[in-house]
Amino acid sequence: MHCEAESEFYHPELAPYFTPERRSVLKALGYSTRPSKNNYHLERRVTGIESLCEIAGLYVGTLARVFDMQLDETLRYDAPRVPLPPTGGPETQRFCQPKVS
Repeated sequence: MHCEAESEFYHPELAPYFTPERRSVLKALGYSTRPSKNNYHLERRVTGIESLCEIAGLYVGTLARVFDMQLDETLRYDAPRVPLPPTGGPETQRFCQPKVS
């Protein structure tokens, strides 16, 4: 699965998020600017439900630790091949149980 975090290169309004400390967080999470050059990306292999849940945790961690996402914010995503937004509910909860750290 391809995971990408936009950078200030294409969106200058994101510059306040890319402090040296937050760039270190991105690196620690496994993001790199190569080969995409300007956005931060990483690739993760999906081998089953457990790895899919780990990727979901990576997304949430990135949003919280780098982009300051709060619990009351709405997540906007771009997934052109996904016909409908996910609905959540019991059908998805059976795959990824909440994890508390």
